[in-house]
Amino acid sequence: MSALRIVQRLVTKGRLSPNKGLHTAATRKFTNEGKKIWYSGPKDTYINSGFELKNEDTEKLIELLKESLKLKLLSCTYCSEEIAKHYLELAIMEHKNLLLNDSKNHYLKSFEIYKKIFGELSIMCANIQTYLGVVHKDLGDLKKAEEFLQLSLANKRLIIKEENYLIIDTLNNLGSLYQHKKEFETSIGYFEDCIRILISSPIELNKNEQIALCYYNLSFSYLGLNDPHSAITCLIRSYAVAQETFGPDHTLTVRIRELRNRLQQEVDAGKSLPV
Repeated sequence: MSALRIVQRLVTKGRLSPNKGLHTAATRKFTNEGKKIWYSGPKDTYINSGFELKNEDTEKLIELLKESLKLKLLSCTYCSEEIAKHYLELAIMEHKNLLLNDSKNHYLKSFEIYKKIFGELSIMCANIQTYLGVVHKDLGDLKKAEEFLQLSLANKRLIIKEENYLIIDTLNNLGSLYQHKKEFETSIGYFEDCIRILISSPIELNKNEQIALCYYNLSFSYLGLNDPHSAITCLIRSYAVAQETFGPDHTLTVRIRELRNRLQQEVDAGKSLPV
């Protein structure tokens, strides 16, 4: 049985709720009236699982994916898209459930198979290089993380020939990586590139959600440079998009508003913001 059919069975039984959007994977849950958005994995990762998952669901799904992979290994040629896809699905779910070493190993297996089929200069390999960069960051290996993310970005730009929607996840994760390394000016450049592409993109899939999150992330890079005025500007833009997209009472919207108000109060009081 394919992994997709396994997930569909869980949806039919009411244990998972279908969702076609991208997931920013972070360990928090945002809720809105009539809508739930689960962020249940590594921070700042864009993972397209196709379904909303609670943490307890991912553990069950991982076991089902492993069983499905065992069956596929018995019935399919190892160097095939089917096996590569199953390794990738398993790696993504393990990553979301913070099984980081298992996830890294399965990303690598998927990557090696796709590389043999399509060559390293392919969009599938470039996407997995982004995932590998993020999982290495989550494991604390920032050098490896940077290598994979930069390689992914370079390959994507060669493949797609122009900056478009396919590179925003890589740009976002590079921004987060350099922010983590306290290289704030570099981080700002990647976040701003990401926002520029999102704003100009004709693709509407979760566009405003990602714009709100990118502006929110960007504000912290400006705070790292002790520039609260620019941070406040980012939060104003983030809040405007979040209020329209998520609603005024949404957890993220409230968080943005509260941070903006606190910064504004500190600026008005003439306080220097601690970094």
